[in-house]
Amino acid sequence: MKLFSRTDDEKDEINKSIENLINSFQIYNGNKYSTDFPNIVNYIRFYNPLLNDKEIVNQENILESFKENQRYFTLTNMEPIQELLDIGEEKDNEGSTTCFSEMDLPHLSLDNIWDSLVFPEGIKRKIIGYTNSLLKFANSSISNDIVASNKFILFHGPAGTGKTSLAKAFAQKMSIRLNTIYKRSILLEINCHSLFSKWFSQSAKLVSQLFEKVLNTYAINKNVMVFVLIDEIESIGLSREKSMTKNDPGDVVRVLNSLLTNLDKAKSYSNIIFIGTSNMDNVLDEALSDRLDLSINIGNPTPNAIYIILKEIIEELISKGILISDGIMITPLEDIENGNEESLKLFKKCELLHSRNISARKLRKIPLISFAETYSEKMTILSFINSIAK
Repeated sequence: MKLFSRTDDEKDEINKSIENLINSFQIYNGNKYSTDFPNIVNYIRFYNPLLNDKEIVNQENILESFKENQRYFTLTNMEPIQELLDIGEEKDNEGSTTCFSEMDLPHLSLDNIWDSLVFPEGIKRKIIGYTNSLLKFANSSISNDIVASNKFILFHGPAGTGKTSLAKAFAQKMSIRLNTIYKRSILLEINCHSLFSKWFSQSAKLVSQLFEKVLNTYAINKNVMVFVLIDEIESIGLSREKSMTKNDPGDVVRVLNSLLTNLDKAKSYSNIIFIGTSNMDNVLDEALSDRLDLSINIGNPTPNAIYIILKEIIEELISKGILISDGIMITPLEDIENGNEESLKLFKKCELLHSRNISARKLRKIPLISFAETYSEKMTILSFINSIAK
C-alpha cells in the first residue's frame, strides 16, 4: 500500500479519510484514488503484489493491512547530480571525468514505473520476496558472518527488455519501504561501458576510487540508504577465461580483482545495495556470480506481456483522443478466450511479434511507427491493430 503526501503533518486526518474511503467502496488491487482527501494528499494507491490485478480486496483486511503497512512519502523532483572523479590526466581541460549520477529517492520521474513494467509473474514475486527477506534479516540483526549476503542483485538478458528500468523501480520501491529506518535514500548510477571504455588502462584504479567515494561519502552515513546501479557490469566483471581473448587480459583481471575486493569491503555496510545489469548471459566471472544474492533473467516479452502492454497503449491513445474507439473495448487478458474480434486479432499480432523476438523497448515505439506510416492524425482501433507487425 502506498500513500503519497507533501508532508507528514495531520496523519490522523489522512488516516480517517482513507478509512472512510475503504468503508465506502470496493477496492480493487492497484486502483488509484484521488478524491475526498485532505489537500496535503496527492493520491493513494492500494497495492498487494501477491493479488491478481482485478481481485477484490476484503475491506476488513484492507484496514488491518493499512494500519500495519502504511507508507508516507514525498516525491522529489531534483535533477540528478553528476559526480566527478579526479583521474590525474587532462580530460575536458579539467583532469576529471563523470563517474556516476546521484538521484534522491523516491523521485517523481520513477513514480509508478514498477507498476507499469510487465514481466512474467514470478519475476516481481522473486524481487518482492528478496526485499522482504532483506528487511526481515536486517530487523532481526542476523549476523552476516552466519548468513552471508552481499546485498547484490543482477538483472541480465537481451537489450531493451527493461532491466535498467526495473533496477531503478526496485530502488524506488525499497526507498519507500525503508523510509521509516533511513532519513534519506539515494540512487547512484554508474554506466560502466561509457566510463571504463574511455579509461580502460586505469580501470582498476577507477573502480577503487569509485568504491572509496561511494562508501566514504555516502554509505558512511548510517542515516542514508544507498542504492548503487552498475549498468553493463560485464564491462568490468568479465570472466577471466573470456578475458584471454582481449588485447590486454592482464588489465581485465586487475579490474575484476579490484571489483571483487571492493564488493567484499562493502559487505560491512548495512545501508547499501548493489544492482547490476548485463546484456550478456554467462559472461561474468564465477567469483562475481558467487557474490550475487539474486540473479534474474529478463527476457523479451511473452505474447501475454505484449498483449498487456499493447492494451495499455491503446487505452492511453483512446484517452488522449488519438485513437477512435467506436465503443470497442480491448478485452482483459484473463478473458481473451471470450474476447471480441478486435481483441482476438490483437492477440494474434502479439504472437507474431513474439516470434520476431521484439523487445519491450521496440514494442513501445509501435504507435509512433504506425501513425508515421499511415500519415493519419487519428485511427480506429481496428486500423491500428492492422498496422501492427505487417
